Amino acid sequence: MIVVSAFGLIFEVDPATGSDTSWDLIEAGAPIGPQLAMSIAADTHNVYVGGTNSVARHDLRTGKQSRVLATSEAKDILLHRGTAYLAQYNAIGLLAYNPHTDGEWARKLADLPAEQNRPHQIVWDDRHRLMVIGLQSDYELGGSLMTFDPKSGATTVAVNPIEDDQMIRAVVAHEGVVYLGGQNVSSTAGTLVAWDPIRRRELWRMTPQSRPTGITGLTVLGRHLYVMCYRGDFFVIDLPTRKVIHTAQHGAVVPNYGTLLADRGYVYGASSSDFVRYDRKTFARTDLVALDADWYGIPRAAVDERGRFYAIRDRNLIRIDVSRR
Repeated sequence: MIVVSAFGLIFEVDPATGSDTSWDLIEAGAPIGPQLAMSIAADTHNVYVGGTNSVARHDLRTGKQSRVLATSEAKDILLHRGTAYLAQYNAIGLLAYNPHTDGEWARKLADLPAEQNRPHQIVWDDRHRLMVIGLQSDYELGGSLMTFDPKSGATTVAVNPIEDDQMIRAVVAHEGVVYLGGQNVSSTAGTLVAWDPIRRRELWRMTPQSRPTGITGLTVLGRHLYVMCYRGDFFVIDLPTRKVIHTAQHGAVVPNYGTLLADRGYVYGASSSDFVRYDRKTFARTDLVALDADWYGIPRAAVDERGRFYAIRDRNLIRIDVSRR
C-alpha cells in the first residue's frame, strides 16, 4: 500500500507485516518553491504567514524563518499577547502557537461549529475579551459567528446571523459591537449586520450596495465604519447616525477581494493588486505600493506595534514603511 502525504512524503506499507518504508521527496531532489499565502499577521517580534499544513514564522529580531506545523489551511491568524491563534480550515478548529512554550506543532483549543468548516476572519473584541471568528459553511451555503474566551475556553455560536445563504466574509469588533460583512457564493448578496456578541442578537442591518457583490473588508476609525466590497465598491458609514456618508468605486486597485485595516489614525487597504491609504477626512485614495500578489486566500496586510506594514508581493513577504505625513 502506498500513501502520499501533503508534507512531501511517500510511505510504502506492507499490510501483512505492518512494516513501512518512507521517502522524503525534497531530500530526493524534487523541486520546491514557496506556497501561496493564505493569511498574514504581525506583532513586535514575529510575522506569521499561513499556508497549507504549515505556517511560516519570521523572527524580526534574528531574521530567522521557522515552520509551525498546523494541519490543513490557516485561513486567518490573530496575534494576541505573543500567541498566534490560527483559524483552521477544513473544520480543524482554532489552534494556538506560542514560540516560547510550544514546539513544532500548533495546539488545538476548540472545534469549529458543526458543518461550519471554512473560517474567513478572526479578530479580537477588546471590550469583551473574546476572539470572534467569521465562518462559512460549505455544506449549508450560509455561515456562522463563533466566539472563544481564551481565559475560560468557552465558545458560543450563532448560525446564519445574516441570512441562510450568506457567509460571514469580514468581521471587525469596535466598542463591544461586532460588525459582520456578508457575501454569498455567487457574489450577489452583501449585507452588513451590527451584532451584540454577548446577547447574540442583531442590533441593525443594511445593504450598502444597490447591486450587492459582497462585503470583503471592514474596519473602524473614530465614528466611521469603512466597508470594502468585492471588486471595489467602497462605503463609509457614520456609526452614530447609521448613514452612508461616502461612496466610491476602487475597482482599479481591487480586482476581486479587498480588505481594510486601521492604524494610527489612517485606514489602509490591501488587495492582490495594491496597498493603499484612505484620507481620514476626504476618504480619497492614495496608492502606496503595487503588490501583484499571488494569494490562495483573501489578500490582506498586517501591521506590527511599531507601525510597520507587511504584505505579499508575488509570493514573497515584504515590509512596507509608510510616512504618516
